[in-house]
Amino acid sequence: MEKPLARSVRYHITLLPYMDVDDDGASINNRGQVVSDSFLWYKGHLRVLLAPKTAYAGEHTSAHGINDTGTIVGEASGDSSGAYTEFYGQAVVWHGAKGQELPGRDLGNTIAYAVNNAGVIVGQAYLFMTVQDDNTFQAFLLRHGKKVFLKARRPICINNRGQVLVDAGSSTLTSSYDAPTHFMLLSRGKRVPIKNARTGAEFGDAVAMNDAGVVVGAIGNNACLWRQGHVTKLGRLSATQVDPAAINNQGQVVGKAEIKPRKPLARDDTPETHAFLWQHGSMIDLNHLVSRKSGWVLSEAAAINDRGWIVCWGNKGACLLTPIAHAAKPR
Repeated sequence: MEKPLARSVRYHITLLPYMDVDDDGASINNRGQVVSDSFLWYKGHLRVLLAPKTAYAGEHTSAHGINDTGTIVGEASGDSSGAYTEFYGQAVVWHGAKGQELPGRDLGNTIAYAVNNAGVIVGQAYLFMTVQDDNTFQAFLLRHGKKVFLKARRPICINNRGQVLVDAGSSTLTSSYDAPTHFMLLSRGKRVPIKNARTGAEFGDAVAMNDAGVVVGAIGNNACLWRQGHVTKLGRLSATQVDPAAINNQGQVVGKAEIKPRKPLARDDTPETHAFLWQHGSMIDLNHLVSRKSGWVLSEAAAINDRGWIVCWGNKGACLLTPIAHAAKPR
């Protein structure tokens, strides 16, 4: 059995102002740049990610991914004057704070979800619709300005080997998000289902992947790692529900997990969650690894980079955890 996580590990906490990580998620690269919603944070400085001047979509921006060169992808969105839809979004790439529309306005609504270090982007097109038709979703890949449609409903992420994790969903590509999921790894022309090779059980959710092609997600209520058909359960903190969010190239996983309530919950109460870190076969509450004097209660971890820096959400908002052994003390 692997050794449990050493309790001597401690983290510094740095506030990430204005970032609504709880609702919008986050992405962090190995330089320590963090993006969430309309903001880029780096070394204590916050920048607003502006919509392109040419943006037909609108002025609100949302960043979904950032690579190690600082290239950011996401969308600009707003109201549309179209006859059949009130919402319009356009995929955007940022080099710095200024954005540029990605090709594909003619496709309808588009979103860019992730970009790898080679600059290859994956996203989703919501093809133009009418009130008579169902929504039509399709994943795409953009390499060197050339767009290729993937046989999938939406992409989850792309790694630095060019592997793409997707939700293939319905083969007709006309299903909404409520349709059954079917996660697959697209690698060198092969389509590999994300399922337990021994039992045949498919992942009901797949949320992230690292450069080794290790996928983190869930089968039923069990948070799991998948690697070439082999499945490892992550365990839990104290209650049943565990929601992983991200994995790095060291195999560390972060997310949120329910904890047992101190007293019985009322019927409409929401169970409390704590941010967790999983590594070396063990899951630990990140609240045990920060100073109690800080006053922070960490409820969710949204992203982690290869240096072990973790983006979290808690009672004071969004924050960045940096391992004391690997980072200078924040201001």
